[in-house]
Amino acid sequence: MTAAVHIHRLPLRAASQALAGAGAGLLVWLSVSIALLLGRAGPLRELASLQLRGLALAGLLLLLAAPALIAWREPAPWPGRARLAWGLALVATLSLAGLQLWPPAVPGWTTLSAAIACLAALALASCLGQAGQSADGLSLGAPTQLALALLGGMALLLVLVSLHWPGTMPVGAPLPSLALLGAAGAGLLLAGWWNDGGLRRSGRGWTLLLLTLLPWGLALSAHLLPKIAWLAWLLVALSVLAGMLHERILAGGWR
Repeated sequence: MTAAVHIHRLPLRAASQALAGAGAGLLVWLSVSIALLLGRAGPLRELASLQLRGLALAGLLLLLAAPALIAWREPAPWPGRARLAWGLALVATLSLAGLQLWPPAVPGWTTLSAAIACLAALALASCLGQAGQSADGLSLGAPTQLALALLGGMALLLVLVSLHWPGTMPVGAPLPSLALLGAAGAGLLLAGWWNDGGLRRSGRGWTLLLLTLLPWGLALSAHLLPKIAWLAWLLVALSVLAGMLHERILAGGWR
């Protein structure tokens, strides 16, 4: 009975972890962009609306992770650290959104909030990588989940940019970054699988396909067909999220 319940809940827990990772990755990119563009004049001010939408999406994805994160029962210290990073990330997200709506007289508050949000999101993604890993010793779980979180966050950000960019989006500009993050995630996954059957284990080829080859092909179509670029980037994001979910299901999700 217990095993049946665990199998039934596994996809939900894996989905919660994948969404939390993507939300953390999106928060990292938004924090960096807010800090870099702070105080800039001209058309860059129009990006505030895009950043607010991104913060709302990141906050929603982090909230969706709450049930599984709270129920995470692996040995200390990773669940506690993940919950602390999750709480800080949520507070920093709300703080950044408020500072975007009501800019403070001292810009330093926005920079501080962006720094806290970025660090908390990076810590959360790293802690999630310890799900199913040993509580001590080195593993590739943390860097792998960090790379996948940054890839998922970038994919979501590109959807927002393609829909709300104030002007014509430079379609080809994101391709190198997307390819680099995809290659990093794929390389870390392959390294982690090396002593565990590699690609001979069922389903792992699909994970790499969804995380790398399919998104790259879809991104290339966005470059070749700029009029429907938003649809191509949406499919890129869905493919990456599906790959993150598939990887978490194969890994066993949260116990």
